[in-house]
Amino acid sequence: MLPLNSDFIKKSLKSVSNDINSGKFSSAVQKIHELSKVAPRNDVLYFELGRIYILTDEFSLAVHNLKTAILLNPKEPILWQALLNAVILGLDADHKAEYRNKIKNSPISGSIKQKLLSKFDKKYKAVTLPHHGVPIAK
Repeated sequence: MLPLNSDFIKKSLKSVSNDINSGKFSSAVQKIHELSKVAPRNDVLYFELGRIYILTDEFSLAVHNLKTAILLNPKEPILWQALLNAVILGLDADHKAEYRNKIKNSPISGSIKQKLLSKFDKKYKAVTLPHHGVPIAK
């Protein structure tokens, strides 16, 4: 098995990123699946899959892959930011409390965590319907 920091992995990840930025999602996914055979615990692969699924509006797949990336590298703030973006863009407000708590309890630094929580709360701030008193998410 090739080491995760090998030139092959780095060049391949660059190629994946170029494909994503060019809108060649199928090619990028295929390359990621090939790379996962030699680097199955590389969080960047799951991050890139998450990016692809966000860009193709497949948010539940994005969330799944980003959660996997976070399991592999829980202290990386960009993974948490990407997960937050997938949640905000794709999931309904019923999942708000679950994801807010995951961010709140994450091992990332306090200032970054606070920014993520603030962004999340702005997106899903509660409003009260007149005459009903029932809080809902915007």
